[in-house]
Amino acid sequence: MLNRFYFYIKFIPQHTDNAFLIGRCIKVSHAFFAKHSITGVGVSFPCWSEQDIGNALAFVSTDMEALEQLKAQPLFSVMADELIFEISDVLSIPDKLEEERFTLNYAIRKSFAGDKKRRLKRAKKRAEARGETYKPVLHINTEKRVFNHYHTIPMNSKEKPDGFTLHVQKNPCVEQYAADFLDYGFATNEQHRGTVPKLSSLMK
Repeated sequence: MLNRFYFYIKFIPQHTDNAFLIGRCIKVSHAFFAKHSITGVGVSFPCWSEQDIGNALAFVSTDMEALEQLKAQPLFSVMADELIFEISDVLSIPDKLEEERFTLNYAIRKSFAGDKKRRLKRAKKRAEARGETYKPVLHINTEKRVFNHYHTIPMNSKEKPDGFTLHVQKNPCVEQYAADFLDYGFATNEQHRGTVPKLSSLMK
């Protein structure tokens, strides 16, 4: 495996909405990844706990130049100048760290009533565009799906001004997988299975 590098963003104020600030950072990185077709940078949450997603995130890649360019994005620089973000240099990752995977789980979002309503609305619109009468299929299902622990990251975009959420789960991994991530920087349950090193020991 190639050498990997990282930089971290840590939130300086003691009382902040960590998930909100992480959402702002992910919005910036997502736009950068999508613009440059980057799938080799993974996001890590080194201060993750059961109670909170933590007051820091890190970006990991074998591409040091991509990390430097990401680090230079205007929002990050402004937040650092205003003493809201502490941003590290791009650093080399030590060998023999444990691996972990941060997975974006779309199934969690689909289980919520609001998302089901939006999907029914889209299905109706598509049917009407085809000149068909929309007939929703009603499924009688009283069983609630149970998901392992996750944290929620609030997001917004021009396409979805009302906002949406990312549901992220953390899992330990026995071995390192190739850096293959969504343009949000996360793995998925099937196609994208990239892992990142466990950086918690480097954040103390």
